Amino acid sequence: MILYNLINSSLHLLQKFKNIALLFFLSILIIIAAYGNINNPNFWFDESGQIWMSCGLNHFSPINSNFGSYNDILKSNNSHNLDPGGFTFLLAILLKVTTIPILIRFIPFLFFLLTLYIVYLIIKKELNEKFIQILMPFLLLLSSLISQYAFELRAYSFEMCITLCCLLFVLESQIIISSTKKSLLMGLLLSVGVTSRYSAIFPIFSCLLLFFIYIICDYSKLKIFNFILILLPFLITLILIYIFVFRYQNPTGSPPSYVGDLMLNRNNLQNIFFHPKSIFLLAPLLFLTFRNRYRVRNKLFYSKYLHFTYTLLALLLFASSIGKYPILFRTRFDIGIHSVLICAWFFVFIIFYKKIYSKIRFNKLIQFLILYIFCIIVAMNVKYIPNDSTYDLLKNCLNSNGKILANQGSLPTVKYLFELGPLKSKINIYQNIYFYSEYYKPDLLELKRDKVKLDEFKYYLFSFYNKNDSIYKLISKSDEYVLCKTSGPSQLFIKK
Repeated sequence: MILYNLINSSLHLLQKFKNIALLFFLSILIIIAAYGNINNPNFWFDESGQIWMSCGLNHFSPINSNFGSYNDILKSNNSHNLDPGGFTFLLAILLKVTTIPILIRFIPFLFFLLTLYIVYLIIKKELNEKFIQILMPFLLLLSSLISQYAFELRAYSFEMCITLCCLLFVLESQIIISSTKKSLLMGLLLSVGVTSRYSAIFPIFSCLLLFFIYIICDYSKLKIFNFILILLPFLITLILIYIFVFRYQNPTGSPPSYVGDLMLNRNNLQNIFFHPKSIFLLAPLLFLTFRNRYRVRNKLFYSKYLHFTYTLLALLLFASSIGKYPILFRTRFDIGIHSVLICAWFFVFIIFYKKIYSKIRFNKLIQFLILYIFCIIVAMNVKYIPNDSTYDLLKNCLNSNGKILANQGSLPTVKYLFELGPLKSKINIYQNIYFYSEYYKPDLLELKRDKVKLDEFKYYLFSFYNKNDSIYKLISKSDEYVLCKTSGPSQLFIKK
C-alpha cells in the first residue's frame, strides 16, 4: 500500500512538471548529441585567434608568450578584431579558470540555449499547446547556418541571442514600459548585447525606435521615465565602446574588404531576394503581412512582429545600400535577421494549427511518436563541421621525432593545441615544429620562405589560409610526399 501511494504520488508529480521535464530532456538530448561538437579541440584560424585575443595576445604572437593583462586584451581586440569585444572579455574571464575545449566551446553554445529559451517565451505568448511550445524552438537547428554558429567560438550566437531578445522586448513592450524595474533590466540587457557585434546595433535600434513610437501613441510620464531608464545604460555603453574601442579599431566605419561583394549597392538583387534560401525565409513574412484575409485572433502580436521585422529589414537594406552592411539572408553576417525570419515559419504554423486544433487531439501515443521522430531529426542536425582538423592530423606525428614544417595559417591553432589544449604534454613535438611566412607576418616567425630547406622536414602541415603559398604548391605536386586523410581543409603531407 505504501509502495502504491509512493508510485501514485510520483506519477502525479511527474504529470505536474511534465513540461519542465520535457524541456530538460530535450536540452540534455541536445547536449549529448552535440558533445562531439562542444568537445572538439580543432579551433580554426579565426577561433584560435579569438582565444589568443582573450589572452591579451594575437594570432601571430611569439610562441610561449605570457598572458597579457585586461588592458592588453583590450588593445589586442582593438588591433585584431572587428567586434566591440564583449565576447572577447567573456572568454578571457573563462580562460583565467580553464582552457579545456568543452568549456570554451560551451560559451557560444550557452548563447544558443538562451536563444532557444527566448523563442520558447515568444511562442508561449501566442500558443497554449505546451507540447508544441517546447518542441518548436529546437527546430532552429534545422537551419544549417544556426547549427554551425551554435558551436563556433565567435560572437555570432551572442548576436542571434540579443536579436531575438529585442523581438521579445517589442512583443512585451506594454508590460516592460509600464514597469520601472523591467525597463531598467531591459536597458542593462541591451547594453550587454551591443558588445556582441557591431551589427547588433540594428535590432537594438529597431527595438528602441518602436518603443518610442508606442510611447508617443500612448503617452504618460511614467512611460517616458522608463524609456529613459532603457536608453541611458545603452547610450553610456555606446559612448564607452566608442572611446575605448571603435575610434582605435575602425574610426571610418568601413566594413572589411572581403564583404564588399555582399553589399546591396554592388550585388545582384536577384542573388539577394530571389535565391531559393531567401525566398524560403521571406515567403512566410509575406504571408503574415497579408494575414487579415485569415482569422487571426491575436493581431497585436503579429503586428508587433511585423513592425520589428520590417524596421530591422529597412535599416539593414539602407546600410547595405550605402556599403556599410553585407546582406544575403543566409550568411553568418545575417544570423540575426535570419533567425527572426525563421520565427515567421513558426507563426505560420501556429495560425494553421489553431484553425484545425479542434479536429486534433494529441493523445499520449501520438505525442510519443512525434517526440521520437523529433529527437531523431534534431540529433541528426546537431552537427558542426570545423574549418580545421589540425589536432587529428598532428596525431600522425606524435610517435616521431621528425621535423614538421608548418605555414603561418596553422600558427594560432597549433599554439593553442600545444600551449593550452590537449597536446600540452607533447612539448618534444612542439619543439620540432617550424613555422614559415609566405607574406603576412615574417618578422614573428622562425623561417622565411627563401630560407626553407624541404629536405630537413619529414612532415608538412598546411592550413587553408593561403593556398597560393609557393611551398604548398611545390609539395602538393611533389611525388616525395603523401597526403594524409583529412576531414577538413587543413592538410598534412608526409615524406615517403
